Amino acid sequence: MINLFFAVLFVAVPDATETSAETEAGERVQEEEEVICRRRLIPSERVGQRFRRQEICMTREEWEAERLRRR
Repeated sequence: MINLFFAVLFVAVPDATETSAETEAGERVQEEEEVICRRRLIPSERVGQRFRRQEICMTREEWEAERLRRR
């Protein structure tokens, strides 16, 4: 029983070199595709309510394209 526990323990622990390489690749992807959420006030369709808040999430590149499009 104890041997089985140690066998599962050693199999479940990942190798540190693989983990660091995977995190570096994940960080690069995260930097490239960082999602930014912003809230905007948009006109409401309800009677008695002038505006409602809407949360919009886009990547940094999409926000930049939106900013340039609005100019």
